[in-house]
Amino acid sequence: MNIYIKEFPKLFTLVFLILCCVQCTVSKNSLGKSNPAIRFSRDGGCQAKCLIPVEFALHIDTFYVSTGSKEAFYQGTIDTSITIFPKSTEWVKKKADKNCNASNPDDCLVWCLIENPAEELILTIVRDTFENKNFKQSIIEIKSILNRGGYTEWKEILCENEISSDLIVAIQKKMIAKELLDADVTGIMNRSTEEALFTFQKYNGLPIGQIDLETLDKLDINYRKLIKRN
Repeated sequence: MNIYIKEFPKLFTLVFLILCCVQCTVSKNSLGKSNPAIRFSRDGGCQAKCLIPVEFALHIDTFYVSTGSKEAFYQGTIDTSITIFPKSTEWVKKKADKNCNASNPDDCLVWCLIENPAEELILTIVRDTFENKNFKQSIIEIKSILNRGGYTEWKEILCENEISSDLIVAIQKKMIAKELLDADVTGIMNRSTEEALFTFQKYNGLPIGQIDLETLDKLDINYRKLIKRN
């Protein structure tokens, strides 16, 4: 007998929300651009608001799925819809103005909040496994949202005048070791290094878009020995 599992087709088209954030979260520190969302802290350091990606929790659940005929409802089965991936939002870089022709393509990009649709399964579940033996044990991974993401509070970052080529070298070596960067070590925060760092931040639930202290600690980089001193 077949297992009656119906899965909605995955929607690859992402629905854009009306709001797209101006690229204030990409700092002059790392990309050489001005950033109005940076402020000085009381101790003379720098702070910025960074983007936080949505954070998921994964758990495993077991279901007793009917292998009997579709008509055997009297045997104690019920169709159940299970959300295996919740509706969520995600911050991505997109070209805001199609007519933008800046010499640096990155200057045309802004952070946009997009919406990912939910994914669901429809299972025919056996409610009484003593009365109905026509079932199969099915183990299903289900994701739930721990943190919906969005803007963080002000985070400690390195100031523009503190970032040295030695620090960028250390970041690039970490990205290469984690197989996030396939490039030479240059000591320059180029586009490939930036994207590798953003990827690392995103998948580790870290603030995105800055060389922030939390990210450097996660990378186990002793930035205090590598920053420029005035």
